[in-house]
Amino acid sequence: MKNIVSILVFLIIFSSCSIENASPEYKTSDENISGKWKLVQASGGIAGNIIEYGENDDRFIIEFRDNEFISTKNGEEIEKSKYHITLGESIRSTEEVPLIIYETGKKQSFEFQEGNLILFDECYDCYQYEYIRI
Repeated sequence: MKNIVSILVFLIIFSSCSIENASPEYKTSDENISGKWKLVQASGGIAGNIIEYGENDDRFIIEFRDNEFISTKNGEEIEKSKYHITLGESIRSTEEVPLIIYETGKKQSFEFQEGNLILFDECYDCYQYEYIRI
């Protein structure tokens, strides 16, 4: 009887434990990144350039849908690639961050700030891009 009670207590404790898994974060990030985005600012480079495009400038649009990335400039498609999202090492952080890995081999880390999408090129003296959802 004592063994049965011990086993039941062990099962109750064990079943209440959970293992943290990064998968929901990937899915959440992927769901949030889906859609069309308009470039409003690019900054970086060795000179620390800042280029403002503004909310009324429709020159640069990107779209993430169904694991496909599409980039347009002035309405013309300039890039199309499959992508996936994962956690990985970044030049910006000692901790793993969400990364977009494109089939072309390009890699960008990303985050959301006040609903805007911020993409970071994963190379030194490269650019960061701020997009608003459209």
